Amino acid sequence: MIDEAQPQDDGQKQDIKHWVDEIEEADWRGDYIRAFDLAQKSVLEHAGDAELRYREILALLNAGGHRRAEEAYRHWFTDDGKFAETCTGSLRTSLQRDVASLPARIAKDNAFAHMGTSDQGWMLELAARRYERVYYLSEGDFFPGINAATLWFLAKRADHATTIAKEVLHTCAHLEALQEPKETEARKQPLPDDDLSAVESRSRAESQSFYVAASEAEAQLAP
Repeated sequence: MIDEAQPQDDGQKQDIKHWVDEIEEADWRGDYIRAFDLAQKSVLEHAGDAELRYREILALLNAGGHRRAEEAYRHWFTDDGKFAETCTGSLRTSLQRDVASLPARIAKDNAFAHMGTSDQGWMLELAARRYERVYYLSEGDFFPGINAATLWFLAKRADHATTIAKEVLHTCAHLEALQEPKETEARKQPLPDDDLSAVESRSRAESQSFYVAASEAEAQLAP
């Protein structure tokens, strides 16, 4: 049963960005239990926010609560769910792509939980198909793309995995070419000790570069 959070109004509300930042920080540290705890608290304050609901479900998945996460996804984001419109139609925003990837992530976790069993093959293919669908609906977002390629490879569909992996590598190369001039220019600029926004901007640029490089490396799994 899904716990329907009741909005709280005690005059001490934190804004949505605060909660997202706190949850992301816990995720980066690998403290998934804390991330889930923060996500639960956030939806008590902002029960009508789709991103915080997404964060709550993702935290559940990261913490190993696959069945509860699937139940929550179905409740909030499908059929008559409050946020069902978030993942319908074209996936233009990052939140739409993230939410649309949840069924694929759930299927992937289920497949990995059944590795070595007779269900392994079809479960891997189901997860791969779901990620591939998001990849093409998002017009080439490399995160679902590399997941699709890796899962097809694990499902022993190397030819199909290679096709997607090559597309992802091409996308990563294009993004890296666009990012490099920005990073070079950013490093030329001195950072005042008290300019936290400048530090944050540089950190994000470097994180994006790392993300692209990591995706390129993972794509080599499907040569």
